[in-house]
This record gives sequence, C-alpha cells and structure tokens, in this order.
Amino acid sequence: MAAGSDAWNEFVERACVAATQDGELAPLYARWVYHSEVCNGGHHQYFENCSDRPGDWDAAVSGARLIGETEVADNLAAAMELWRRKPRHPAHTAAEFLKTERDGELEGFDDRFFELEAGVHHAFEAAVVPKETD
Repeated sequence: MAAGSDAWNEFVERACVAATQDGELAPLYARWVYHSEVCNGGHHQYFENCSDRPGDWDAAVSGARLIGETEVADNLAAAMELWRRKPRHPAHTAAEFLKTERDGELEGFDDRFFELEAGVHHAFEAAVVPKETD
C-alpha cells in the first residue's frame, strides 16, 4: 500500500500547488478543488471562491464522471444551473458572504454532496494510483 499512498500523496500535493491545471489530469484536479471547497464551506463557498474560473466547474463535472461519480457530477451540474440563473456579485466581506450563504438556496446540494462523498478517496485513488502488475 505504500506505493499507492505515495502516488495518492503526490496527486494531492500537485492538486494543491499546481499553478496550471493542464493535461489529462485537469478534470481530476478540478474535481479535487470542488471536493475541498465544498467540504470547507459548501457549494456557496465553491462558487464564490472559483467564480473567476467557471470553466473549472465544468471540468469538475467531467472529473467526477471520469472516476465514475455520476451522481456527484449530476449534483454539481444541477447546483451550477441554479447558481447561473441569476447575476452574482462576489462577496467583498465576510458579512456579505454570510448574508447570501444563509439564504440556503444551495443547502440541498450540500446535503446530497455529503451523502455521496463517502467513497471519494477510493474513487480518486483508483483513478490515479498505478495498478500493481504481477
């Protein structure tokens, strides 16, 4: 398992420090950012923090599908659709963020996300850790 853990840790490190997210792993990096942001503050935080990179939202959907997380991808796609329905302005203060977050429009997506996240580590590891050969 040590080799797998090394590959996993390398993936996580690259996901956290990569300045660009080019290449075949880009959807997985976007999916990892989505996971991290939602775990830290829900979909509202994800959309606020990544509002300057909405293409990453679509990449995160692709990343979820790539590792077999169809329901996660569908949940994010539906949250994106709701978020895009009206003009949004980034919060400039914590008070502004909390005011819009408290309206709870994305709460159901957060709940569904956490129902589905139990297997995320396994799904990522299966996608990025090289298979051992006999």
